[in-house]
Amino acid sequence: CAFFKSKVTRGRLSKMELLKFLVCFAALAMTMAQDKILVINEEDLESIDFDEEKDDEQMVDDGETVIIEHDEVPGGIIEYTPTKIQVLASSINKFSIVLYNHLPRAYRHQVCFGSFSIMNIMSLLYIGSAGRTEEELKRVLQYKFAVQTKSLISETFSQANDLLDSSKPRQYMFNRSDTFLFNEGSRVNLKFRSEIDKFLVPVTVVSFEEKGRIAALAINHWLSARTKGYLNEVLSKVDPRSDVIAVDVSYIKGVWKNKFSSFNTEKKIFYNKGSSTNDTIVPMMRMTSNLEYFDDEWLTMVALPIKGDIFSVYFLLPKIPVEAPPTTLNIFHYAIKEAAFRMELKHVTVTIPKFRFEYALNVSRSLCDMGVKTLCRRGVFNLATMINKKKVTVGGIIHKTFVDISEAGINLGTHRAQRFVDIEEANITFVVDRPFQFSIIDSRSGMVLFLGSVDELPKHTEEKKKGN
Repeated sequence: CAFFKSKVTRGRLSKMELLKFLVCFAALAMTMAQDKILVINEEDLESIDFDEEKDDEQMVDDGETVIIEHDEVPGGIIEYTPTKIQVLASSINKFSIVLYNHLPRAYRHQVCFGSFSIMNIMSLLYIGSAGRTEEELKRVLQYKFAVQTKSLISETFSQANDLLDSSKPRQYMFNRSDTFLFNEGSRVNLKFRSEIDKFLVPVTVVSFEEKGRIAALAINHWLSARTKGYLNEVLSKVDPRSDVIAVDVSYIKGVWKNKFSSFNTEKKIFYNKGSSTNDTIVPMMRMTSNLEYFDDEWLTMVALPIKGDIFSVYFLLPKIPVEAPPTTLNIFHYAIKEAAFRMELKHVTVTIPKFRFEYALNVSRSLCDMGVKTLCRRGVFNLATMINKKKVTVGGIIHKTFVDISEAGINLGTHRAQRFVDIEEANITFVVDRPFQFSIIDSRSGMVLFLGSVDELPKHTEEKKKGN
């Protein structure tokens, strides 16, 4: 592992580096099975005669099966193929990073969106699309591999939805609620109804001209009930000239595995936009524990696990200015694709701000900028596979989330008071007192469920309880 870590570079691994790591892993597995101790030095690996001229420049990409046949490898053959959900996670992660970079700059001071839920509803549109719209969605949604057929994507999302809802005993609540609103005259094709069931997306057909306002009220009431009152007034109006509107909300509730004590929360300075002249006082939570930690010249990152060890919240502190979109894009990509796999368990004292906010946007504007050009124009978005109308006008893809980080966990409106904990300061401190980024990741698949950032925090006022 030390050899492998020393060979990791920012970017993709060569087959040679992966092969050497797998040699270590296979030899270690066989040795452990025989209750022996194995020591492999870097010199031992370098002495193995691989055909470097042939393979060193070839790279291992997502979804690629790597087969190693070599006399030096115990057992002769090692084969690794990512699972269907891991391949899907790769597409979701890439899409979420690019989407973040295309968000309207006016909405950048506090950002949080549900990567999985947006991808879920957009993938259903992709499966129901045809022609140029299909080509644009395939490219923007990062479905680049031949193995990612529409039928496989549908099957994998069905599995992923089941996986996210399968925690027993119940340690968390992941809530994703999507719906389509179609104008009268539109009818879902019979063959496509089974696809809608796999994605768990209900469909309503109503006259936008006569009953659009009533439909919006009904959908808002349904979403509020689904999210326990956390997300209200999601759909403000219905454009009577449009044919379809997609609505998507998501939030997650969970308890920290290592809880913060409210008695250790203190008011401290947070430097809005990283400026010493634009600081504010906010409540800062503090605790010390053994946590996954990473630090290099680009960023510092710590992972706070949710009880149950299925999800973790990753807090990222870039060491370079966060204002420039390319920089933010590269930092997220670097953190998710590489740094997250190089984290080590360390004894860390963490200080992070309490914060809560809603985030809402019309995703269709960002998707247009990303390359779904047929979404920008009236009457050209092709949903011929999904409904009886070949080309439609999309009135919006509305997304809304709510995030609440407190001593108890994520999105918990109330919590029991915790006793005072005398914190022993660790050698490593992680203090979030300036703009930061965060992501919530499913540890089983590496899938990014939520992506967000905070450039500014408001001056602290007494909190109002929200939700149930």
